[in-house]
Amino acid sequence: KKFIALAEDVFTRTLILIKNGDQKNSPYATLSKHNKALWWLILRGYVSRNRDFDFYNWINHYEDTKLDFIGKKILYELCSPKIQIQRNFLSCNETIHQPIEDEILIDVVLTCQQLRYEKKAIRKIVPLETLFECTQKSLTDFLDLSAELDLANEKFDRSAYDLPSIEEHPQNKKHYSAWIVLIELLRDIWLDINASNHKKAMTIAISWWKEKYPAFKRLALFAASKSKHINSALWIKW
Repeated sequence: KKFIALAEDVFTRTLILIKNGDQKNSPYATLSKHNKALWWLILRGYVSRNRDFDFYNWINHYEDTKLDFIGKKILYELCSPKIQIQRNFLSCNETIHQPIEDEILIDVVLTCQQLRYEKKAIRKIVPLETLFECTQKSLTDFLDLSAELDLANEKFDRSAYDLPSIEEHPQNKKHYSAWIVLIELLRDIWLDINASNHKKAMTIAISWWKEKYPAFKRLALFAASKSKHINSALWIKW
């Protein structure tokens, strides 16, 4: 904790110097917006670490016990996004000073990578409304964090590549990325809601279309294709 506090202090002082134009005349004495965001995320504990053990402990504890406040909080943590940093061996050149963004590979991942393989267990434990709120928030956070690192925007996110079809399809098995469990859970939850409360399902679908990221818009179009209650004149405009 003392090291993090010290690092934050040095980083903050550095930002003040840069803002005041006191840095040396060097192309490497500045911080890009991307690097500022990256350093803040590192200092605030957003770097991924293995939480699979915690996840299976959570399942074992709550599979026969009603989900309580602590259980909900742990689930939110396990579904939350983190950053994964790896060395870019393809571009590393020890003889040439390179920008840090060229020397590392940055990705956004879920805190727990095993969530995708335990969808049935999760749905058995977590009430539908709670799971919907958790999954919706986690997907929004995942895409917001990706956008912060220039990995997503209003026109692009990785959903089309990592999950080619929102509906279950064999081609989805050719791709692997744990974060798509959030999209799959939202899809399955929506189908259950649509079967019992089509008005609520329609409201959710319309709200998805209003979200800025393509992943949500793809969910909205999927919902429109499955619902008999969403006016065709509406979703054709989408």
